Amino acid sequence: EDWDTARFRRHIAERLEQHAAGVAADSHRALVEGLDYRQADITDPDRLAGLVGGAEPVILYLALPPKVAGAVIEALAGVELPAGSRIVAEKPFGHDLASAR
Repeated sequence: EDWDTARFRRHIAERLEQHAAGVAADSHRALVEGLDYRQADITDPDRLAGLVGGAEPVILYLALPPKVAGAVIEALAGVELPAGSRIVAEKPFGHDLASAR
């Protein structure tokens, strides 16, 4: 889908309202305002470095099918993430224990 930062922020705000209603609205707002959406071929190390470069920490949320996860991890291996950055991998790794390893 063709997303941009505004659409991404609306999506996250709706999900926070739905799943984190007990959290203060100011906290929701602060989180949402700090989000940025960038679309790119994340198997390209140069493009990936351009997305996450800089001094501020980033969170990379990876929801990838197993067939591209390996290429993305290899691309990330060559990228120096800012201090404090985190990588979240949502999907399973591989299709069995051997391929996950």
